[in-house]
Amino acid sequence: MKKFKLFILATLALGYTVQAYEYTGTAQPNQQVSVVIESQTKRYYVDVIEADENGDYSFSTVLPYETELHITQVADGQLISEMTIITPSEDSSSDDNEDDNNEDNNEDDNNEDDNSGDDNSGDDNSGDDNSGDDSSDDNSSDDNSGGSSSGGSSGGSSSGGSSSTTGVVSFLVDARTVDQDYIVPRVYVDFNIGDTAWDVTQKVLDSVGIDYEYYDQPSVYVQSIAGLGEFDHGVSSGWMYQVNSAFPAYSIDNYTLSDGDSIAWRYTTNFGEDILEDDFPTTGTNNSYWSSFSSSGIYLQDTDEEADEVDEVTDEADEVTEELDEVIEVIEFEDQHSIAPWAVSDVMRARQLGIMGGYEDGTFAPKQGVTRAEFVSILVRAVYGTEYRAQNGTDKFVDVNEQNWFYNVVSVAYEEGIAVGYNNEFRPNELITRTEMAVMLRRALELSYVVPEQMPNDYEDIAKWASADVLATYAYGLIAGIDGNFEPNTIMNRETTAIVAVRAYNYVTKLEEEAKSETELEEELEVETEAELAEELEVETEAELEVGLEAGLELKTVTREIQSYLSSNEVLADEVLANEVLANEVLEVGLALDNTQQYLLNIQPTYGSVGGEWAVFGLSRRGAQVPDGYYEDYYTAVEQIAIDNDANKENGWSGKVTDVQRLAIAVGAIGMDPTDVGGVDLLDYTLNKAANMPYIAQSELGERQGLNELVYGLIAIDLFDSSVELYDDELVQNSRDSIVATIINDYYNEDGGFSLDKAAVVSEFDITAMALQALAKYCDDEEVAKVVDSSLTFLANNLDNNKEDIASEALAQYVVALCALNMDATDVVELLLSYGLEDGSYEHVKGGGSDLMATEQAFYALVAYERMLLDLPRLFDLGLLK
Repeated sequence: MKKFKLFILATLALGYTVQAYEYTGTAQPNQQVSVVIESQTKRYYVDVIEADENGDYSFSTVLPYETELHITQVADGQLISEMTIITPSEDSSSDDNEDDNNEDNNEDDNNEDDNSGDDNSGDDNSGDDNSGDDSSDDNSSDDNSGGSSSGGSSGGSSSGGSSSTTGVVSFLVDARTVDQDYIVPRVYVDFNIGDTAWDVTQKVLDSVGIDYEYYDQPSVYVQSIAGLGEFDHGVSSGWMYQVNSAFPAYSIDNYTLSDGDSIAWRYTTNFGEDILEDDFPTTGTNNSYWSSFSSSGIYLQDTDEEADEVDEVTDEADEVTEELDEVIEVIEFEDQHSIAPWAVSDVMRARQLGIMGGYEDGTFAPKQGVTRAEFVSILVRAVYGTEYRAQNGTDKFVDVNEQNWFYNVVSVAYEEGIAVGYNNEFRPNELITRTEMAVMLRRALELSYVVPEQMPNDYEDIAKWASADVLATYAYGLIAGIDGNFEPNTIMNRETTAIVAVRAYNYVTKLEEEAKSETELEEELEVETEAELAEELEVETEAELEVGLEAGLELKTVTREIQSYLSSNEVLADEVLANEVLANEVLEVGLALDNTQQYLLNIQPTYGSVGGEWAVFGLSRRGAQVPDGYYEDYYTAVEQIAIDNDANKENGWSGKVTDVQRLAIAVGAIGMDPTDVGGVDLLDYTLNKAANMPYIAQSELGERQGLNELVYGLIAIDLFDSSVELYDDELVQNSRDSIVATIINDYYNEDGGFSLDKAAVVSEFDITAMALQALAKYCDDEEVAKVVDSSLTFLANNLDNNKEDIASEALAQYVVALCALNMDATDVVELLLSYGLEDGSYEHVKGGGSDLMATEQAFYALVAYERMLLDLPRLFDLGLLK
């Protein structure tokens, strides 16, 4: 039996908070119990406690609020308890009333079974930010970590399980990356259960009177706060939101809050790479109104008295920790004290799983290097299990034979393609480098070849034969860097290897769980879908259904719906129907397009990058039957928008030339003249950006929104037939030729692709595909043709290695590029179709649910493919004539 009691020592709403923590447990009479309490980055308690004659023991220490902690207890070399808890938030603590936290009330909620670590064992908290590579200085941002789970395993004083309809969250707006300090320092906000993070954002900003700009179709996207907007500090700048230190993968209006959550708006200049750790100052913001701030339901607690009080308690806690660090005793291994704090939990976890053990002398030797044979043994146990045996022994290596202890694991590694050795040698006793470990790890886990968002500083030092493997493991967070470097030739020691091994084990376990869930879901959907399809196709048996699906064109003899489609669709020429393979492709894509077309027609188009121009463009290029007035109403609305924005000489089009280019493409597609939209020449914004947008400092194409400005500018200009003289080269800022030259010279990278930012050296899949769409008409130029060919190789290789994780929008852009180049896109189209849902919409990623942006891009990509199959003018070939 184990009992917990938590009570407040001191609080500070804007800073670090600590509380006293009391623990009681039961062991064998007079047994020595070793206890370690630590987070990912700090050890808070280490001691050896002797149970009394009844087996009871207890200890107390001070711990921070809202922090995930791992508690390990060992007696006589055996693990007797291991659990992960999250200390409660200040608001969910005991209200200074110990009577509410008596042992009777807590005994049932905190029994050993509930806290056994099965669900919270800390496996997923293995120090991702602190891999053991001397990076323990990183802070874990305790004040923003895990606030949403402040109950459950943390004791009777937590708020978990409460039926309250209200709660409290913290909120801040941070612009320190551009030297503007906190626009809103950390405040606490009352909210109603069911509210979203966007509800709280609006509540605070509206209460304070801070201006903000956003659009909310189809979901909320914040463009500016307090006058600080996206692209103000480069093409990668803008606002991002966090909840509990994480960046959610969906819009803020879809994030439902939990009591104790921490919301933070951060301004970034580099897609989030420059986000700073919070220091939560109690004063010192640039906004004078905070000094006398008062608003209903929003609280600012920043008194100097409270700050002084918590500083005293924090100092006391640090002193206690320092004293305790001096009395570290053996818990698991004789040299336990030499294991780095950030590695302790993973070392013990690796031992518990049977992945790694100690030596016969009772030591773990955490700083000792790992041999190639030892790592293969560790990796095989982590990935395949401790009992896995090779199907056949290998005689591949002259330095490995049946008498070696590592013969089985090396054989497994060879059979599974993990280790190929050096010619005929495995070199089992050589110490393994970080590079060699990365290569074996990627092969074992079959990781996709992906490029990390932030390249290691010493990227050029990585051997070319291993660079793709190293970058993949680095991107997946399996082997972290050392102060921004990878250090490819550094020998891996045992404590760091334990961390890597546990991460590999966790990765495999997660994949197995996801595969099981996905299989169950697919089986369920397959039954439902086939039954519904059989009813639609008017077939009675499963055999008939399979025959109908496999026969392609013969499907029209099974269903009146397919017959109707083939006979009534005017674009299906006789020569298409005569080619069975081609007709099957047209049929499959045509039916998918019909479904999505109806989905899009249920949404009234408005001006915007989502729910606007791209939907109108796709429907028009397919020749869809639209409701009366559909295009006319849209044009009337955007005509006024063009007039108003052109007249706005302070911030027209919000400073985004791509908005003008996108509108030009849509207007041209519906048969209107993009050089005269209510008297506004939309194309001239590309030809003469500086003259049309004098209110922005980034006057050159590409300076504000990167390569997108050049790509869509070129596409917009090329809507017109090449015979049309749109401009005089000598009288415009940007001509066709100058744009093409800039794309190739400034944005093309050595890896064969293109990047959004010309300063980047690592190419992006979707940006590369978009660049090819613009360059497709210029392949008669030898230099352009060479670049296009290299980029096609880049795209093909990246897709082969990343099919499971790629976004549907990236696939859509790839399809459009292939069709613009008149190249086979069948396989990519099949993959894109797999993201489609029954209602005609598409997912951004598999399992992510309907997404309007993904739907619009998939639709016009499939239109591009249909047009290519039917030998119609390509998607962007409007052939406009003035």
